[in-house]
Amino acid sequence: MERDLKLYLDSCVLSRPLDSPLNEEIRLEAEAVERILDEISKRRWKLVSSDVLWKEAEAIKDSDKRFMVEGVLFYADIYVTVTPERERRARELVSRGISYFDALHVVCAEDGADIFLTVDKRLLKKLGNLNNLKVTAMNPIEFWRKYAGN
Repeated sequence: MERDLKLYLDSCVLSRPLDSPLNEEIRLEAEAVERILDEISKRRWKLVSSDVLWKEAEAIKDSDKRFMVEGVLFYADIYVTVTPERERRARELVSRGISYFDALHVVCAEDGADIFLTVDKRLLKKLGNLNNLKVTAMNPIEFWRKYAGN
């Protein structure tokens, strides 16, 4: 298992363990996220947080999800703030078809993490088409299989 990777988990990933397992994919993603968070708690990997993650966490209406997400973010090893330079980079990503909040997540991940984890397939596809992305974007299942050897 590769150690000391810096991981940025977007809001949907952080709340995935509390989503209803409507299908096999959601269940597998939830399990992968739980395993990833367990490894982070064991200090094998580092968690990266940001202004954007905290802002989205505060807006979660489901109090159980909000409490869980904020609890995880509280223990982040690295904190990335949104600066004017990062906002400029986010606008560049928006011009490539990425939503503003997703772009802010990606930019914060670029500046603090090795891996950006999301369960948003459309976002992963768009990021996969960018040639100047400074972070590796993956689904939690794919990440777990690649870096934990399962």
